[in-house]
Amino acid sequence: MENSKIEWTNHTANLWWGCTEVHEGCSNCYAVAFAHRYNHDIWGNDKPRKEVKSVWKELEKFQKQALEAGEIHLVFVGSMMDIFEKSMPLVNWKGEEYSERNSLYWTTGMLRDKFFNEVVPNSPNLMFLLLTKRPSNINKYIPESWKENPPQNVMFGTSPVNQETADNLIVQLSKVNGKRFLSVEPQLGAVDLMKAVIDGEDSEKVLLDLVDWVIVGGESGHHKRPYNTDWARQIREDCKVKNVPFFFKQIDKVQAIPDDLFIKEFPQNVTPRFIEKVTNPKIKMEGNVIIKVQENEGVGSSSNRKLAEDYVNSLSPFKKEIGMAILAGITPAEVAIKFSTERNKPLKTYQAYVTMVTNGLENVVGSIKRLGAGKRAAMTKSLNVASNKIIESPANKVKSNDVRLTSEERQIIIKSLAVIKLANNEEELNKKVDYLMKKMDA
Repeated sequence: MENSKIEWTNHTANLWWGCTEVHEGCSNCYAVAFAHRYNHDIWGNDKPRKEVKSVWKELEKFQKQALEAGEIHLVFVGSMMDIFEKSMPLVNWKGEEYSERNSLYWTTGMLRDKFFNEVVPNSPNLMFLLLTKRPSNINKYIPESWKENPPQNVMFGTSPVNQETADNLIVQLSKVNGKRFLSVEPQLGAVDLMKAVIDGEDSEKVLLDLVDWVIVGGESGHHKRPYNTDWARQIREDCKVKNVPFFFKQIDKVQAIPDDLFIKEFPQNVTPRFIEKVTNPKIKMEGNVIIKVQENEGVGSSSNRKLAEDYVNSLSPFKKEIGMAILAGITPAEVAIKFSTERNKPLKTYQAYVTMVTNGLENVVGSIKRLGAGKRAAMTKSLNVASNKIIESPANKVKSNDVRLTSEERQIIIKSLAVIKLANNEEELNKKVDYLMKKMDA
């Protein structure tokens, strides 16, 4: 999926759908619920997995986008699967089983080999996050050459949820040569990463010495289990001592993150995607870290901030109110709760509106900015032509308060403003902005 909602990655990629539960962290797995919603019977040791044919084109597109931007983008593999699960039979989206008679690939192991041998070597601008609850299987399934020379664009990760799983899984992960990370999600208990490694070897290392990045977060959803933020604070302090990047994702997607835990650090040499860094005046990027800033630092006056405000001001009154709340630094989840409580209406209603506004902000500010310089210049030219046609059309001889823009014209104007600003053509922008904004208010 392009532009994943998972904050610690740019994109997600699934070679197939389906998995089997491993430990207590799997009990409320969102992927199981999502698959059941579509009546996919693909969970369990005795079930097949569904092939995702579109993933190969998506991966090509992700590489192309990152190359054009001159950046390294993160790709999580995969949110609906475990890439190091044992090889399982494949079915198509109709549930029909593949075989060597009707398909080039009829097991998940064959898709995994294709990914390792064809995609990874040809995607130098992507950093693949291969997350598994089965780290003991990694060395069984990776190419033999990776064991001595692991690819620089791969990080191997595992998902402990408490001390017992941390003790076992991290040591298993340490047997893999290469970059390594932890996703302690959902964290269900305290985890001491400064605990000495016990693996039968004479070593002074602690668990945290074995990894290069740590992600931490609580559980969300109707059946979420309780989360103690002091668990995260312990890991945060341990990461400081060992100089390991620390990323705190969430308490439960509803409660606001305390200021002392608003820490979102990334590995070096990657370009994280994070919508709040361009829409929230209290957040900014410093190198590979997203941090809260003091109000006097003026992030709200940046071009990206102004661009987000232009978009919000173009919305209907109700959506504009939602947008302004988001720009004020309230998280989308808190905005939905706020409106639901104030108006005494179902939370689901406002979650949908908040999602629409948030996606709109991301599309206007994010997607255009990610374009390469050549495409951005071409879009600038074409959208300027389009907006000029609107300005010069006979209908615009009428007073502005008598003119109603179509939805398409509004989008042209919004995107035109975005591209002009991102092309740093302030003179051109100043000529048009007053007129265009008056028309948007008409």
